[in-house]
Amino acid sequence: MIAASFHPAIAFVFGFRAIVDAESGGGTQGGLSWSSNLTGSPKTRVSFSTSLVMLLVDTFLLFFIAWWLDHVNPGEFGVPKHPLFFLSPSYWRRAHTNRRPSSSASRSRRRRRNRH
Repeated sequence: MIAASFHPAIAFVFGFRAIVDAESGGGTQGGLSWSSNLTGSPKTRVSFSTSLVMLLVDTFLLFFIAWWLDHVNPGEFGVPKHPLFFLSPSYWRRAHTNRRPSSSASRSRRRRRNRH
């Protein structure tokens, strides 16, 4: 059941089912509370807390996939990276170079000086 929760909609359904079961009398205390949210629903055997954790895991997983796809398939304007680019140490190290101001920045400074 937990493996199915890697899909956000399934994790949401399991959490909602735990709430419905707890509120309809299926829970031991007649409702969902902080002390009873660790007990699983009798039908799904997944607790409300487990579904919240799985939703958090799903958030990070989907964020990583979106970030990865943006680098591997950047679209019309961009250079695609190798699919395992994030395993390369050069990706995580910052390049230390002395940069001069870009040409567009110097052009805008010149325009501001010419206006006055």
